[in-house]
This record gives sequence, structure tokens and C-alpha cells, in this order.
Amino acid sequence: MRVALFALTGFGNRAIDAVHAQALFTRRECGPYPYYPEVNIEIYAKFKNPGLGQHIYTDYSWYDVEFILRSLKIDTILVCTYDKIFPKKILSMVSTVINIHPSLLPEYKGRNPIKAVLDAGGKKTGVTAHVITDEVDGGKILYQQSIPIEVNDTEGTLRKKLSTVAYEVIKEVL
Repeated sequence: MRVALFALTGFGNRAIDAVHAQALFTRRECGPYPYYPEVNIEIYAKFKNPGLGQHIYTDYSWYDVEFILRSLKIDTILVCTYDKIFPKKILSMVSTVINIHPSLLPEYKGRNPIKAVLDAGGKKTGVTAHVITDEVDGGKILYQQSIPIEVNDTEGTLRKKLSTVAYEVIKEVL
């Protein structure tokens, strides 16, 4: 399996722990991770997977992505809390595109499901691995793992717990 990881600091760090990716697409962060102490994903990736260093991309277009996926012979895209919607052309280039989503889909779709479940007074949450399709957070669910929400959980504590669950989910799905 040749994997391109599309991820941000936090969940993305655990994805780097879980899979040996051939490329990392992320964004340049302008400050520290705001939810809990975490190493910037670019630095973390270079440390955990030294061979990845030449294939870490922070400034790119979808055209660049297309070229890189082809040149590295990528067959799987793994997405972990990424901030862009994928064009159909990119989705069709590989055999598998999996998103690691920080909630128990189909509830709490979208950009910040962790805050949404806390605001709604939820009692449990989790991580969902699903196939990416044209519908945001709407593809076939491959695997889910849940955890209880503790009374004192904040967005930061819950994100950290869910990042650990994400690692487990990634290992199970891949």
C-alpha cells in the first residue's frame, strides 16, 4: 500500500504513528497547536519518518497533488482532520480514499464535530473511518470506535483522547 496522508497537527501526528506514508500534505501552521501540547506535524513527520522529509508539502495546488500522486504511485489517500474538500479528479486517481473523522457519523458532520458534541451535551463520541465521496462526511462507514465524554472534558482533552482513538482506528482499517 502506497499512502498519501492529508492531515493537520493533532490527529495527523497519530496518523503518522499508525501508517508509513509516502507523502504528507498539510498546511504551514503559524503558531502552536491550540488544544494541547503537540509537535507541529511537519517536524513530527520528519522525526518519525525521516524518508518522508522530501515529500512533505505545505504549499501546493490540486494540479501539484495530481502530479505527486502519479509520480509516487500512490494508491491510497488517508485523510485526518484535513481542511480542504477533494476534487473528484483526485478522488478518482487512487483505489482507496479514507477519512478519519472525529465523531460518530452520521451525527456531527462538518468542520468541528468535537465542539458540536460538547455543545450538545453529548455523552459519548468517537472516531469514524469512512470512504470519501462527493457528499461531505457521507461515504460508507468502514469502522467506528466510541469513547465516553467525561464531565470535565474540554475541546482540548477530548481532541487528545480522540487522537489516540484515531491511531487505533487507522491501524484497524488499514
